[in-house]
Amino acid sequence: GRTPKDLKGVRQESGSVRALRFKDLREREDHLLEDLTEQSDAAVLARNNESLIGIAYRMYLEGIPFIPTKGMKDFFFQEPIGRILEIFRCVTEKKDSDSIPKSMQKYLSNESLIRCLSAAEPVNALYLLVDQMGFGRYIKGKWGEKNMSRIYMKLDILAEMMAPHPDLEDFMKGLDGFMQELASSDETEGIRLLTCHGAKGMEFEKVYLIDLVDKIFPSCYYITDGSSKEYEEEVRLLYVALTRAKNEAEILQAENYRWGRFAPSIFAKEIEEMIDE
Repeated sequence: GRTPKDLKGVRQESGSVRALRFKDLREREDHLLEDLTEQSDAAVLARNNESLIGIAYRMYLEGIPFIPTKGMKDFFFQEPIGRILEIFRCVTEKKDSDSIPKSMQKYLSNESLIRCLSAAEPVNALYLLVDQMGFGRYIKGKWGEKNMSRIYMKLDILAEMMAPHPDLEDFMKGLDGFMQELASSDETEGIRLLTCHGAKGMEFEKVYLIDLVDKIFPSCYYITDGSSKEYEEEVRLLYVALTRAKNEAEILQAENYRWGRFAPSIFAKEIEEMIDE
């Protein structure tokens, strides 16, 4: 296999390892949050910061203490999420055409579409903007087809954050509160949210590892034979993540996404094979 033999020792070093699959991100988060209420020493790990955003937001809404990763709020300022949120803020603040930035005007020049965005449930507003108002074409033109997996994952994360809210205005208020929480967070107790790299040197009774899907973890798009240095670094990060668990590790996978098509990665498949042995 492509995974070094020493990965086979993960079970001995980290206790039991379970791999669970869920219908979608919402079902995965429901399981995770329910399980976390029974944990006092646990961490949620992911390859990238952005994979942890939706979970952090759910924990914020439900009042579950957590310790965020550094730089988590950057997600909301980086393209394309930052631009989408600017458009939604223009809609909820009912800005007139003169005060709308030029970069937004082509999406907000049609008053009937603005009314549709304003009246729609938040996830439907996101679909409307991306799929029917031309924003999806802008995204593909700017980043190219080969980078769309990462962009689709960002859109899926944003959609899951929006889903609990009745309208855009309510979502933007919730987001503002979440951003304030991240900016002022000095939590020293709670569930740790960490990247695999950031978890080096730490140990927890239980670890949850998420988003072992193609082009996310391992993140290298061009891996074909497992021989590249980049691939070996990804394997090391996986090993680090799983061995942070003193007693139990869970691999949590969602099978269906709103935009992207994310098949389980080679890592997920090999861990499942390892567990079955």
